[in-house]
Parts: sequence; C-alpha cells; structure tokens
Amino acid sequence: MIYGSELWGLKNIACIEHVHIYACKRLLNVHTMSCNDVILGDLGRYPMYIFAAKRCLKYRLCLLNMPGHRYVKF
Repeated sequence: MIYGSELWGLKNIACIEHVHIYACKRLLNVHTMSCNDVILGDLGRYPMYIFAAKRCLKYRLCLLNMPGHRYVKF
C-alpha cells in the first residue's frame, strides 16, 4: 500500500489509512464503528503514515550521502 512512498511519503495519505483500518477490522471481524486506535493497538500496528514517512526520510538521507557522480544525485 505504500509503494513509492519514497516520493510521496510526507503527504497526507488518508485514503491509504482508511484501507488499512478497514483491513484490520475485517481481520479481527469487528464492527466498522469500532475505535481505530484500539484496533491498531490490538494488532500491534502503527498508522501507515509512519511507515511512509520513515521510508521517505531514509531515501532522502540515502540521496544526500551518495557520491556526486551518481545519476540520481544530479
């Protein structure tokens, strides 16, 4: 769900969060009106924006540490 988050990882991804919560609720077979934080806590999951932002920042740090002759660095 966070494919390509290296490029868009710091933007609002509310639609992906909705899909993530929906899948977690279906997995636990609970009502759709259940508290989202409780569902994520029961599964030991974090919101998807955390994973996306982490991947984005790691990629940008990797770009900054690349040597100047690499094509990506241009």
